[in-house]
Amino acid sequence: MRLPSHELIKELANKRELSLGEVIALNDRKFNNHKDFYVFSTLYTKGFIGVNISDVENSKGNDNQLAKMFYAMSLEKNEIKSDGLTPITGLGMRDQLYFHCTAKADIYLAELRKVRYTQIITLATGIIIAIVSTLLAICSK
Repeated sequence: MRLPSHELIKELANKRELSLGEVIALNDRKFNNHKDFYVFSTLYTKGFIGVNISDVENSKGNDNQLAKMFYAMSLEKNEIKSDGLTPITGLGMRDQLYFHCTAKADIYLAELRKVRYTQIITLATGIIIAIVSTLLAICSK
């Protein structure tokens, strides 16, 4: 199963910084509205990613408002869309807003690698024990 948040964190960890346009290209757009940006707003409010614009900093803690702000930034300047309740006016900032990876994201990925390594070692140990047990049983007959 491909999780968009995990893929985004991995890509940011590899490249260290991505523009909003690059981030949008990584994300599967299902709704083609602000709902597609909840992944980014949640990762931002939880501290896994950061941004380079202070206006976004002021909205931290409100995922809905942040998702709408990121969506407005992704639209062409003065393009108007609606979320069903209010109009959202495009800001045309795809190339001005940059996301960057935080230390929290690096720690998250390091923990995942550690768990993966532990799982592989455990599996290998189990296979070796099974083979040795079988060989000892065959040799003792």
